[in-house]
Formats: sequence, structure tokens, C-alpha cells
Amino acid sequence: MGPAHRLAELRAMVYPALLGLASLAGLAVAWFAFQRIVRREPRPLAALREFWFRDELVWLLVAGIALLVLPAEGGALRAGWNLVVFMAGLYALRGLGVLLSLAGMPGRAGILLAAIVVPFLYPLVVAATVMVGLTDTWVDLRGRGPSGDSGSGATGS
Repeated sequence: MGPAHRLAELRAMVYPALLGLASLAGLAVAWFAFQRIVRREPRPLAALREFWFRDELVWLLVAGIALLVLPAEGGALRAGWNLVVFMAGLYALRGLGVLLSLAGMPGRAGILLAAIVVPFLYPLVVAATVMVGLTDTWVDLRGRGPSGDSGSGATGS
């Protein structure tokens, strides 16, 4: 069995998690369009650096990891992978928001550097943003930023 076949099996196994992430993205686009067209809101969505979700959702990630670590087969293993992939996607987005919040507005040099680094090191970049997002759950990194304003509204655990 080659690597392409294993990748296809993995994608089929985590399809529900990928579908959930795509559905959330679609809902965000629909909400943006509704607010922009119907309500004529100039900024229908908050900036990415303000993205957050409730800290209690970390328990979904913990449950997914527990299902992967415990000796399980079939449905439990598949559920564990789906929980981990779904929450890792959300934590990557949260981590990106934290990094943007701490770095401020990236200039042309920052955008150029990201355009060069991300395509070549995307597994490392994704892992780093997931870790930063997960760390933000307990440490509230945005609250410790240079401005002192968390911008997240989350109280922490």
C-alpha cells in the first residue's frame, strides 16, 4: 500500500471533521454576505486577530486524544481522529489570530516572508499555530500583549 493510498484512507476517515470545518467556513461566508448586503454593515466580521471560542471546548480535544491513546478500534478510533482534526483546525485559526494580535499589522516584508515560508514549512507552521492557540486557552496570550487588551472576551480556564 503506497503513501497515496494511505493518504486517501486518512482523508476518508477524517471526512466528518473536514466537512465540519468547511461548514463553519461556509456559515462565516453566508453571515458576511448577509450582514454586508442586507444590513449594509461596513465590517460584518471581526478581524482575524479577534477570533476566539469558549475555552471549555478544549475538552473535545482532550476526549479525542484520549480516544486515540486508549486501546480502541473502529468507531472509537475514527471518532478520536475526527475530534482531534476538527479541534486542531479551530485551534490553528485561534493561534493565527493570537499571532496576528501580538505582531500587530504585518507590513509588506512580513507578508512577503509569510508567502515564502508558509508553502515550504506548512506542517511546522500549522503545528505552531495549533500550539499557540492551545496555549492561549490557559495563558491568554492576547491579554499579555503590548497593548494589554485581550480583545478576546474570554476569561480563561
